[in-house]
Amino acid sequence: MNQTIEHQLNHRSHRIFTDKAVSADIIDTLVEVALRTSTHMHMQAWSIIRVTDQEKRRSLADIMRQSNVAAMPELWIFLVDCRRNLEIARQQGYIGQAGATLDRFMQGYIDACIAAQNVLTAVESLGMGGVFLGAIARDYKGTCEILGLPELTFPAIGLGFGYPAREVLLKPRLPREFRVFENEYKDPFENISELNDFDVELEHYYDQCEPGRQDAAFSKKVYKHMSQTFPDHSTLLEELQSQGFII
Repeated sequence: MNQTIEHQLNHRSHRIFTDKAVSADIIDTLVEVALRTSTHMHMQAWSIIRVTDQEKRRSLADIMRQSNVAAMPELWIFLVDCRRNLEIARQQGYIGQAGATLDRFMQGYIDACIAAQNVLTAVESLGMGGVFLGAIARDYKGTCEILGLPELTFPAIGLGFGYPAREVLLKPRLPREFRVFENEYKDPFENISELNDFDVELEHYYDQCEPGRQDAAFSKKVYKHMSQTFPDHSTLLEELQSQGFII
């Protein structure tokens, strides 16, 4: 097993960091890693905003309801960016709206998320840690306003990273029988004992890092998640349309 795979198999989310800044050289390298990520048809329909302004950081932290976000050494927001290519095409005489379609949006969204994962893998290989910040979804409109996003751009995922302030336990994952199939989808509940065993394993994990947690078992955690009221995303289509996408 090589060192890259060792880092990947030891991935864990880090949310609390030391005050040590990430050097300019490392930032430059990570940007290059992001830019070299695989991309659909070489269209590269995504961008990054590195958020350094403290007021913007606090505003984003408020949206995410995670105060620690404002203090993360590095805060990057990966964007769908269909604007750039449409402008390039228009300079060549194109007069249509193909750059604003759902298909183009999804291509940019997928590419942005792949780039974010690529950067995190590089971050971890350099002895740092990070965490993905999907909570920007709590208020897409507010995120767009904070970051000054023009039409045909949209926030995909956030990434915070730096030098971890403490060790974090490796969180267990569902057995592969529940998630990896060959040739066709298979009912993962043919052997329910596998889920029961995973419940026990996850309870043991939380006993070490969050003693007394009521939803420590995975099945209870899923039930709680499904039962909670999360931000209303019924307006997502309208929010995409307000950013100029034809959906």
